[in-house]
Amino acid sequence: MVFITVTIFFLILTIFGDEGLIKLRKLYALRDLVSQENRELFQDNQRLLEEAHRLRQPAFTERLIRDNLGYVKPNEYILILDEQKRKPQESPNPAPSPVKL
Repeated sequence: MVFITVTIFFLILTIFGDEGLIKLRKLYALRDLVSQENRELFQDNQRLLEEAHRLRQPAFTERLIRDNLGYVKPNEYILILDEQKRKPQESPNPAPSPVKL
């Protein structure tokens, strides 16, 4: 009888104790969460390293400056065509009327 009582006591202690199975499951869940966060941070780090590598290339930097800031080289001109101001019936080259025979 004492043996069964001691066994049940240690079983309960193993499951619900401070270092029991419940805590072990929580630690596994925390490990999985931290591993996922680590993978995401690694992917972000790789993306940032690639972006930093591209930014060190003069052609890429020039393209960014030209596209985002509107810079032009000397003796270069920018044509801005605003198609929205044109009325729908207006056409630079009107189509000829169909001819009936």
